[in-house]
Amino acid sequence: MYLIRDSKVQLLYEKTAQILLEELSNQTRETFIAIDTESTTIDFLQYILKKANLLSKEKWELLKFCQTNENLDYPRFHMLWDEFFEPLIKQNYLTQKQVIKYDEKDKNPLLSYNVKVRKIDFAILTVGANTSIAGLDPKQEVTREMGLEYVSFYNQKTLSKDITLTKAMLKNTTVFALFMSENKRKAYELFMDEKTSEEKCTAKTLMKTKKLYIVTNLKQKSYM
Repeated sequence: MYLIRDSKVQLLYEKTAQILLEELSNQTRETFIAIDTESTTIDFLQYILKKANLLSKEKWELLKFCQTNENLDYPRFHMLWDEFFEPLIKQNYLTQKQVIKYDEKDKNPLLSYNVKVRKIDFAILTVGANTSIAGLDPKQEVTREMGLEYVSFYNQKTLSKDITLTKAMLKNTTVFALFMSENKRKAYELFMDEKTSEEKCTAKTLMKTKKLYIVTNLKQKSYM
């Protein structure tokens, strides 16, 4: 686990964007990047836009983007499109075909999405105040799903039909997990506490990923 910490958000995001782009510059094959639609994540993505020229055109062509999860009754994909994908397309870094959208017009949209997203190499996500990641929530039964594919479920919190990746899909993934602002303090402390179980802190599953970057502006404390 690598900790990227700075009390100044701008410097923190600039540093993290630099590290992410360096990771992507080392890719030599088709690379899938899953992103959530939390406002914190989208704020961070603006710094990727600012540094997009650090990645060569050849490397951009290797990338494919998908979502970590989606609320099917109140879709948020348009936020990613407007704030991140469309600007990259306009600047000729991406083509529309590199962005994989969950399309309910497909005959079997969940199956179709799983066919299109064959793996996840990188994930960029914001950890929730309740330690949730993507659609995986301590109170949701779907958190126990371990298959290598997206699953659909009824979200008891938002009272909507959702899809989410599963824990197993993150196993071979390089993850950038954001713990930003004081309202994430408790989640961060639970995550950093070695005595806290995965059942009580869903984000703990990230400890099992291929490579993990924890990104935070919270002041460091000592953990025993």
